[in-house]
Amino acid sequence: MSRHERHESLHRHHYLSPILLLEHCGSEIDPDKLYQDDKQECASLILHFNRAGWLHGSLAVQNIMWQQGKPTEWPIERLHSVKSFRLIDIGRLVKVNNRTELMAEDEIALRLFYLLHHAHKKKQTEKK
Repeated sequence: MSRHERHESLHRHHYLSPILLLEHCGSEIDPDKLYQDDKQECASLILHFNRAGWLHGSLAVQNIMWQQGKPTEWPIERLHSVKSFRLIDIGRLVKVNNRTELMAEDEIALRLFYLLHHAHKKKQTEKK
């Protein structure tokens, strides 16, 4: 089989690469130490994800990481850039059309960052 034929064969059979790319995704967040803007940014990340029809399925604080700089920037440029957030652990990720499931995950996101009025009140009473 020629090189060209192998190439065509791979594309026809939806070849999956045996390569696994690992990357340092940043540090785990602590919602209690985030500024309000950062909390909103994290929640927005999840809400945008859900609006696109994706359900994370394992939404928890430990699955949101922060890193200095944007992932598209060179590492040396990240030192003087803004903080960015990443959603990780997408092993249970599914594409869904059911708005009820997505809305439930939206509420989880808002509760994680104390962005729902009643969630914020509950957090304050827990500290007392």
